[in-house]
Amino acid sequence: MKKNVFVIAILFFLLLLNSGCLKDKTTTETGASELIVTMRGFENFMDNSSMGTNNATKYEYFNLTQADAGDIVILRDEISNVSYNVTYNYTRVTFVTDLNHSMPFGGDLTQKFAAGDNVEVKFHVVNDVFTDPNNPSWTVVLETVKELWDSFNHRFTIIDPDLIQKV
Repeated sequence: MKKNVFVIAILFFLLLLNSGCLKDKTTTETGASELIVTMRGFENFMDNSSMGTNNATKYEYFNLTQADAGDIVILRDEISNVSYNVTYNYTRVTFVTDLNHSMPFGGDLTQKFAAGDNVEVKFHVVNDVFTDPNNPSWTVVLETVKELWDSFNHRFTIIDPDLIQKV
């Protein structure tokens, strides 16, 4: 019976590891945290946020709850599909751990990457502070990842194609 419980525990751990629920978190020499995630883990990371409002100062805060500015998130996963959108000049990359979401990379990467390739994309957590476009009397403090965010126009953007690397 103890052997069966041990085997089930090992299988459950491997399931969590492969599903992207567990993250490998380390600390760099500068004190920043590094999180290694799959695409499913990255989606969970980006969705796991908090919001706060300070009516006295008219500030809205959007924070990633699993990281701070200066931290690094490394996406490592296997490509499931690569498709190029000629109209908007970007490549959609879908990963095996999350077939419902994809990442947009600038340009045509279909000759460089294919299904089955193991890749890595490094993201840096940053803060962006800007006036709320819908209510200019308010200030927004947003914690996000630099590679997905246009801090000049304060909106999401297509990822630089040089950031995706085979591993």
